[in-house]
Amino acid sequence: MKINKTMTTYNQHGTFNWFEVDGDTYILFKVGTTSALLNHHYDDVTEQQSEIYRLLSTVP
Repeated sequence: MKINKTMTTYNQHGTFNWFEVDGDTYILFKVGTTSALLNHHYDDVTEQQSEIYRLLSTVP
């Protein structure tokens, strides 16, 4: 699994860390100490992508 961090954006809702994983785009959305992993359609894929969290060393 190859992970490339592409950019980080911020707005009034929180921090968005954009990643490309094996050619697919994911967004790690953080608000305070809470985070969720979203796909490029902004669907929550936190449970389905626990391997990505493990590689990023981030707890959902």
